[in-house]
Amino acid sequence: MIRELAASVPGPVNVAYGNGKLTRAELAALGVARVSFGPALQRHLYGTWGSAIFSAVASGENPFAL
Repeated sequence: MIRELAASVPGPVNVAYGNGKLTRAELAALGVARVSFGPALQRHLYGTWGSAIFSAVASGENPFAL
């Protein structure tokens, strides 16, 4: 699907990188021009931050003073 999209779109195709399904080299071979890492980083940070917040609230601490 990515190869077809890259071949038919008259411009660069951007793909979000994540979950390790395809490497950057494999995406490039499919015609992807740009790879975005933003969503994966955002999910990781939300998960880490969320865990710290829930832990603080559960122990009665101020979650914003972490």
